[in-house]
Amino acid sequence: MHVDIDATCPVCQVSRESINHCLVECPFARASWARTDIGVSTIVDGTFSAWLESLFKIFDEEQRKIIAMTCWALWRVRNDCVWKGKVARVATVTNLAKHTLVQWTKAQDKFEVPTATFLTKEDGAESWRKPAAGIVKINVDAALFSDSSTYSFACVARNDQGHTLEAITCCRNGVVSPELVEAMGMREALSWIKKKSWDKVIIETDCLTVVQALRSAISMDSYFGSLIKECKGLWNDDKNIRIFFVKRSVNSVAHALARASCHVADCTIRGGDFSPAILDEEVQVATEEQAIATASIKLHKIFLAARGKRLGGASLIDECARSWLEGASVIDEGARSGIGG
Repeated sequence: MHVDIDATCPVCQVSRESINHCLVECPFARASWARTDIGVSTIVDGTFSAWLESLFKIFDEEQRKIIAMTCWALWRVRNDCVWKGKVARVATVTNLAKHTLVQWTKAQDKFEVPTATFLTKEDGAESWRKPAAGIVKINVDAALFSDSSTYSFACVARNDQGHTLEAITCCRNGVVSPELVEAMGMREALSWIKKKSWDKVIIETDCLTVVQALRSAISMDSYFGSLIKECKGLWNDDKNIRIFFVKRSVNSVAHALARASCHVADCTIRGGDFSPAILDEEVQVATEEQAIATASIKLHKIFLAARGKRLGGASLIDECARSWLEGASVIDEGARSGIGG
């Protein structure tokens, strides 16, 4: 089979396309570089990489970022012209480069403090509460394991009596940001709701970034942005789903399950797998936080037992149980004991 390929530049539709022409020499590219106002030369004597290297030697760090992002934006606009039939505009290149650079810079800032943008008075719960009659509540949380270069997320669904209906976990190889894993967990929760055909659902997550992104109309050109777009698509298909930001203390069960999943692969724990003792202990334990802690430890045990994974000698889970009942954090104690990687 023979496929004819047009080598003409899809933007100017005059010259033969090459990497030099597309990103530097095309009249459209030159106009885009002129809009950066940093004095980039559009004369190429050799390869594109040599041209780029020469620029990086004479411009400062901030200007190099603008150069790199403008190259990416030019290529992105060129692809949109070819594959989506969009009209290439210089303003699109400069705005895309500028907006993406701002997002990237914020993502690198470890001291960036998230604001309360897009939050409501219903957000920020500090303790878990049973949902209203007929509503299923799903808690989503993630965990990262730097030692094994893996990450996981868990979703726990409970009914209006506070009883667990089902829980799912996923564990994957890779080194990614916490926000990405939280977004993956949210996508999994929304897909799960669709499969289970639950009518009215509340989703709670302690990732403020994901909640803000879901409520924002801003489109993000990144992998995180594509995950949020998928989540929005699933969310928009079902108007009976509400998503709220909660404090980490609310997500104890989901977090304990996410950390437990590093021991085994993906797992589904159904309502019938949960011992009635969990409910009995929830009644006997004085505070809700302790009840959630006890339930999370039971889930952890069921999870490991279901896969035949048992701990030799003194059980680390039992150590966590005692710590929980003394008011300590299962997450912190688990980290000290080695649970979760």
